[in-house]
Amino acid sequence: VCLNLENQERVLTIRCPTTNNNRLFAQEEIVSMSAIEDTLERIKGQQGVEGYVICNREGSVLRRMASMSQGTAEKYARHMNEMATKARHVTRDLDPEDDLQNLRIRTKTKEVILSHSAEFIIIVIQKWTPYS
Repeated sequence: VCLNLENQERVLTIRCPTTNNNRLFAQEEIVSMSAIEDTLERIKGQQGVEGYVICNREGSVLRRMASMSQGTAEKYARHMNEMATKARHVTRDLDPEDDLQNLRIRTKTKEVILSHSAEFIIIVIQKWTPYS
């Protein structure tokens, strides 16, 4: 997966490896930045969403919700990257053919939803209150 967030190009390029006659080729699909922005706006518009963070596998923040401080975004990126790595290892230990895709953690006041890909981690933080 190749993420290009340059403002001039305004394109997200996703490269998916495919096989053809036992040779590996890269098949490219181009998704407009407006589609990504629409998705982020939809996430922000959900009731209870406190923030989101998009980070790379090293835990560096690439994007964050504007209302979230850089320090908070970095803290979530660092800790959730560590959590995703551990959860991925557990998943692979249980079944070597499987891999982590999503992880949901619920605390007393928040729910953190993590979506994990080969190069990026998307973290959504939302309020949570137990049902009465």
